[in-house]
Amino acid sequence: MPTLKKKTEDEKEDEWYIHIPNKNGGAPPVYTIQVKDEGRDILLDLNLNHVNAPNRKADLDWDLFYTLDELGLLYTYNTDYEPGDAVPSSGTFKHLDGLSDSQRASFANSLLDRFSTATLFQHEHILDFFLTLEDLPERHRTELLVRLLADTPFDVDPIEDSKKVFANYAKYLIDSDTEGYNPVLLALVVHFAYKSWDDGPEIYNDLISSNEGRPVWIWEDWVSMAGGELMFYSVVEEMDNQIPDPLYDLAVRMSDGYGGRLYNWLECEMSALCAAQTVAEMGEQNWALHEFAKAGFSSGWASHCVILPRPPNHTEPTPGDAFDEAVTDAKSELVAKAERIDFSTD
Repeated sequence: MPTLKKKTEDEKEDEWYIHIPNKNGGAPPVYTIQVKDEGRDILLDLNLNHVNAPNRKADLDWDLFYTLDELGLLYTYNTDYEPGDAVPSSGTFKHLDGLSDSQRASFANSLLDRFSTATLFQHEHILDFFLTLEDLPERHRTELLVRLLADTPFDVDPIEDSKKVFANYAKYLIDSDTEGYNPVLLALVVHFAYKSWDDGPEIYNDLISSNEGRPVWIWEDWVSMAGGELMFYSVVEEMDNQIPDPLYDLAVRMSDGYGGRLYNWLECEMSALCAAQTVAEMGEQNWALHEFAKAGFSSGWASHCVILPRPPNHTEPTPGDAFDEAVTDAKSELVAKAERIDFSTD
């Protein structure tokens, strides 16, 4: 096991380094690996400070070593070997089982503080670690989900209750492994969806055309649209280019994506989550709108739903603009004008 050491008692002003006995054979007998300042700070976040330990050293979990190396936080000085050379060839390092629940939560937050999600989740073992966080105590798990969903329209509830959401949407999820989802996986895919869709007007206009006169709901900075099975073709290419490969591949496998594409996930799981969030939001705004949305999705008048950011300077006429007045009337309990919403399947 790696041994974490330091040269002085001042944990902030001198280098930390790692000693690893060479069990792969050959020279050197002991690897000496340096820890960059950012890596040191992550270890401090985990309370792995070894200043007061005997001989100022402490064991370091192999999973942590492997993760720090993958993220470029380890280096060697004047040697003919690299940090990765010290990793046992038979090892598998994915889940950081040696950490407590609070340390696992802290480690996840430390990584999110210091690296973009695009950088983190191109590493399969880091994705695997985050997926294990499903079993964190509720407080830690909720804090993580809130952070991942921060720039999306989603509350934690539909993500946490995804099995119930998908059960209500079951007729559109025939080929998907909905029992295998965990909330962290869903939050991550949703997170990248909204990183892909932040350009606004062009995608928004494409979706308006595929909306085909079906309902549009508006709240705060979001627009929810119901539509048919083709409505995601205008957005899937953006996601294809943005989502890291390990996460993309997992989402495709879970939704049984045709030809290795993410489209199945968007038109099934994403639609189900968007429908659930839309119904919940309407419940916050007005009982009548909530009942309209809930009854509409339950009756199957539209098989798909998407929520997009509302472009701040959008000038083209849209169904959403026409619906603003209906929302205002409905809030004052004058819901007659809301009848302009077309719930037909024609």
